[in-house]
Formats: sequence, structure tokens, C-alpha cells
Amino acid sequence: GIAASDWLNLAFGHFKQFIGHGYRSLLLSDNAHNYPFASYEIDALEGKLQHRYTLALLQNLDRLPQGETPESIFKRKVASWNYLSFKPLPNLEVGLFEEVIWKVFDDSLGSQPLDYRALIPIPGLNSAILGLDDQDNNARIGLNAAWFIVPKIKVYGQAMSSSSQFNLDGFQIGGRWSGIFDRFDLQAEYNESSNAATRDSDNLQSAYHFNQPLGHILGRDYSELIGIISYYHKRIFARVKSVYFQMGNEGLFTANSASPQVINADLQLSYVFNPSCNFQIYTGYTYRSERTEGDESINGFWYMGIRTALSNIYRDF
Repeated sequence: GIAASDWLNLAFGHFKQFIGHGYRSLLLSDNAHNYPFASYEIDALEGKLQHRYTLALLQNLDRLPQGETPESIFKRKVASWNYLSFKPLPNLEVGLFEEVIWKVFDDSLGSQPLDYRALIPIPGLNSAILGLDDQDNNARIGLNAAWFIVPKIKVYGQAMSSSSQFNLDGFQIGGRWSGIFDRFDLQAEYNESSNAATRDSDNLQSAYHFNQPLGHILGRDYSELIGIISYYHKRIFARVKSVYFQMGNEGLFTANSASPQVINADLQLSYVFNPSCNFQIYTGYTYRSERTEGDESINGFWYMGIRTALSNIYRDF
């Protein structure tokens, strides 16, 4: 990243993005594989207003028709993300998110030029022009909000729609209590999404990269409950995390034996040698139970290692 001025930051590289205040994000998450991108961020009104625009190159795991090369490259697509964040109060943030997946390849016509509208850095404008039901360019809009009730207690949430009727296709609600007894933290979060939240992963205009969702790790059609307890004292870090989810949009508390139900629990203990790069030695235990139509599969394993944890790696699904 480059700090071009007090109000402008530029960034480009090969990594991922995250928009939200929770453990998960329905809008844009760091779950998917790295991708090349370029972005800028503008701060205005003494930090009360912030706008981030990103242009990224993505691809599906479907290859182009065989050409002269021994191995064809994958079919590609372009994503543009606009996020406008406003802080009307020091303890309240409300943000508008827009995503468009632009078509740059057609199975009948081959490679297509990038639509100039992908470069429009105005949140909501492309969704208004294209509509949310456009077949060539897939658009989604969302809201992201966080409210610090007191400095140590935060409630947050997201809402998402991908239809012109502005149906609620996904939502998140959660809370975090930080700094209890020094650095003891509690967090609880609920996520739910309908089948209409995004297109199939094999659709060329889907919100997927390398067949991994750009938003929530489960993609669509799920309900999920997360609880996290963590403690950080000096250089010792401990965390207990439990994730329960059910596929199918009946809701978390509506039992359906045909829908997979998963419990994933993890206990981890680590010692951080260098906080600046999060270099640590760690150990832990993971328990996973999956139940479908009366059948239950239970797995558990111990693990340990040394790592520099610069990015999140999700295995709780």
C-alpha cells in the first residue's frame, strides 16, 4: 500500500479483502484464494466518511477451449467492489457495499472487452444501471453496521440482497465484549443466507474465485451459530471456538433430517514470539460432527506447529 496523501491510500498486489466486523462476512471475506487487485481508499470529513474501490481479476476452475498451447488457462472474470462507510457518531458505523462480477468471457463469442462501467467508483450506480437480475453481470448490494454500546461492547450486523425486489437474501447479527479482565474476550454471531444469495459456483458470473465463495465460507443456503472465547496474556494466547451450522434455508432452529448439520469445535493454545508478524508455536484439538438423515460422522484430531499467522485460514466448516 502507498499513503499518497493524508486522505488517499493506494494499494495493489495479490491478496484478499475483508469487509465487516464479525468473524465471518457475507459481503466480502478473506476465505477465497488470493487474487490480483488494485484499489484506493479515500478519507473525508476527518475520518467520518470513507470510500474504498477495488478492481480484481478472478477465475473459475473451468478451462478455456483447447488452443495451440498444451494447457488452456482458466476462464476469467472481473470483480469491482465499492464500499462507502459513514460514521455519524464516533461509536456508530454504517456502510453501503456493492459488488459486480463483470463478464469478460462468453462460451459462444470467446473473450470480451471489459465493460467501462467496471471503473465507475460510485457505490450503487452500477446496480441501479444494470439491475440486480442482470444475467451478464452479477450484482449484489449489502449493508454493514457496527455500534459500540460502550467502548468494550460492540454489536454488529450485515444484510445482503441480490434481487431487484431487494429481498433479504442473507443477514448477520453478532456481538463482541472485549477486554474483560485485561484481554479476555467473548463473541457470539449468527449468519443466515438463502439459496438466492449468490449463483452456483460453476456459473461464470458467480461470486466465487477458484470455486471458493467471496463472501461467507458456506456460500449460500445455510444458517450458522458461532461462539468464541479468547484470552491473551502477555504472549500466551488461548481460544475456544464452537461453530454449529445447518445447510438449507429453513433456519437454524428448524430441524430437517435431510439437511447436513455440523458441529465444529476447536481448542487452541499458542505462545507468540513476535507479535508484529504473529510468529507463534501452537497446539490444539479439533472436534467435528456431521449428521445427515440419521447418519453421523465424528472426527477429532490433535495438531501442533510453528507458523507466522499473517492471514486467516478457515477449517471450521
